[in-house]
Amino acid sequence: SFDALFETTAGDFRVRVRRDWAPIGVDRFWNLARHGFYDDARFHRVVPGFITQFGISGDPPVDGVW
Repeated sequence: SFDALFETTAGDFRVRVRRDWAPIGVDRFWNLARHGFYDDARFHRVVPGFITQFGISGDPPVDGVW
């Protein structure tokens, strides 16, 4: 497991990521994050108290490669 730090305009927060819960998804997230895929990305859906979604790169050419 590892902590992922999210730096946002509304404040920073950390999420504990556990590989034993979803090994393929965590490996994919780890590799994308360490290569800067999520840099300058935005949350595109927020439902307070329920869910926040993200996943599209902040740089469209980079998004196209992945």
